[in-house]
Amino acid sequence: MPDVSPQSTAGVVVLYHPNPAGLNRLLKSLEGQLSKLYVVDNTPYEGDETAQLPEGGMLSYTRLGRNEGLAAAQNVGLRLALNEQFTHVLLLDQDSELAPATVAGLLAAERGLLDSGHRVAAVGAMYIDIKTNIPAAAHRYRPFRFQKVRVPPGSAPIESDWLIASGSLIRCEVLREVGLMREELFIDVVDTEWGLRARSMGFVSFLVPAVTMVHSIGDDTAELFGRKLMLHNDIRSCYMIRNNAYLLREPAMGWLWRSNAPLNLLSSLITSSMFAEHRFRRARLLVRALMLGLRGKAGVLSQPQ
Repeated sequence: MPDVSPQSTAGVVVLYHPNPAGLNRLLKSLEGQLSKLYVVDNTPYEGDETAQLPEGGMLSYTRLGRNEGLAAAQNVGLRLALNEQFTHVLLLDQDSELAPATVAGLLAAERGLLDSGHRVAAVGAMYIDIKTNIPAAAHRYRPFRFQKVRVPPGSAPIESDWLIASGSLIRCEVLREVGLMREELFIDVVDTEWGLRARSMGFVSFLVPAVTMVHSIGDDTAELFGRKLMLHNDIRSCYMIRNNAYLLREPAMGWLWRSNAPLNLLSSLITSSMFAEHRFRRARLLVRALMLGLRGKAGVLSQPQ
């Protein structure tokens, strides 16, 4: 593999009503780590209002004018990076914050894995959830069983069936072979689908515990039988249920994922409703989303009433 550096890497971050302080922390954490940052804004701003971003330098800003969905906005940035012939793309969320030398660490980890003969799909930083302070786990599907494999920060790279998008570094040649994000999913399960699609083509993703970042998962947390659960609002919960049901018909998801999907859907429907302020309303919304997915309906969901 030829030598690569952060100067050959672009970043893609999607905005949606960004918190100015959080966005500023992300941008400062990227200084000196990327050659270019493509900022794609999904916020439906009124009038001429736009996000407050520093002008010039490495930053390229695209305002979509309305919420096109996470996957579509990511694809806007990914296509720009591919057209400008970068070797790698780092995906980011607006509420993430990178440690110094994150990109260099991910590039070094990927180089080591490639030199060892692995067909690497993506390498991802181990995020530390800002709400719970719990480090990310590797995701593994086994027959009728989903495993979260936890290792301490600083451990060797560990295989993961998929990585969360933020903090994941992907070679552009892999994107050209595997393809971009599935836009009909809009938001949620987008990273899972891409990781499993890449795996179906012989590529493997790796979590890199030696590289850490701060990230926020979910809108709130709850505890059930000693386990921390990440909770989302109505619309995000509906997308999660709908998209998981929709992907049941996709061969690239693999039989291991499919063997887990029915129980995971049931579990998500129950727990998402159990901790909602209006339980029966949430359950009704999620059942409707489930039926849409099972009927093969994707795209934008209307806001729950």
